Amino acid sequence: MDIQEALGQYIGVIRKCRLFTGIPEELYPETLRSLQAKLRPYGKGEIIRVFGDDFPYAYYLLRGEVELSFFNRAYNQININRFLPGSLMGEALAFLRNANSPVQLTAVEESLMLLLDLSPLSRASDGFEYGHTLTVNLARLLAGKNVFLNSRLHILAQKGVRDRILMYLSSLPKRSDGYVTLPFTKTALAEFLCVNRSALSREFTKMAEEGILEIEGRRVKPRFCES
Repeated sequence: MDIQEALGQYIGVIRKCRLFTGIPEELYPETLRSLQAKLRPYGKGEIIRVFGDDFPYAYYLLRGEVELSFFNRAYNQININRFLPGSLMGEALAFLRNANSPVQLTAVEESLMLLLDLSPLSRASDGFEYGHTLTVNLARLLAGKNVFLNSRLHILAQKGVRDRILMYLSSLPKRSDGYVTLPFTKTALAEFLCVNRSALSREFTKMAEEGILEIEGRRVKPRFCES
């Protein structure tokens, strides 16, 4: 599959890329050429970037699921986040070009990535149409990631398992019916919140029994009442 085919098959996902906000859809092919875009499939369990690797590209997920993790001092793998189609990864590292990755990216299932070279954005090129728009969009994306990291720090500052769960749920986008969707399995969520898996499950069960949460699989409806 080439870029033109990908634009046809995955145009719905590509439209969601906030890096391309404000760029006319008919100019996507030209914009992707300017970013030297490449397609790269990854098999289930395949490591995309390993800890310490350079990061020559930003990765935009068209299909599949990707896990971001790091290793602690005891060399245990800690999952930080999971990404679904429409997610952009590594844009800060790709923009810096010479930065080494502090994390590892792994394909949870068969995935297809759009690799984007962001180095042209660091050069003031008069011939790079929509370069300014891309740069502004990139700055907004990085600001959003900064907000996310600050939010996670606030979550991890909570001492109790329940407090961490409730603060995390409050950070997720809420649907019109009041439900939020957990992007993780319980195991991955426990790692993300830095709590014991069994303790996490017990706390979810208790909160459901107390009417604080309604749980339907990965769909959770928080009722943030005093307990």
